[in-house]
Amino acid sequence: MLEDYRQGSILDYTTRDDKRIKGLFADFLAALAIADGRKKGDRSAVAVAKTLHLLAPGFFPLWDKKIAQAYSSDYSRRPAEQYLSFLKMAQDMARKLQGVSLPPGKTLLKLIDEYNYAKFTKQWV
Repeated sequence: MLEDYRQGSILDYTTRDDKRIKGLFADFLAALAIADGRKKGDRSAVAVAKTLHLLAPGFFPLWDKKIAQAYSSDYSRRPAEQYLSFLKMAQDMARKLQGVSLPPGKTLLKLIDEYNYAKFTKQWV
């Protein structure tokens, strides 16, 4: 299933992908649960987003707690649905950036992530 997204772009996303993405998100959320220690069983929606992004960097956007909150996508409840909401917002941003000259090795999502990280996570801008 990931192969379908690996070479894709966020611009390729349609709502027909929702069921598959929710399933992937849920599967990774379970698979990435902390196995040992005092946080055993804890699950991270951020870890899932990072994993999906690493496997399909042009399709799946990155987020962290501050970025998700800035886009009203608090993932403490219904994380898969919140991620889909964020993905749709990222697609809207990418559409607006279409035609922008990208630096070598950068995708639209990478530019969006760098902006989000600088603005919401680090508060540099």
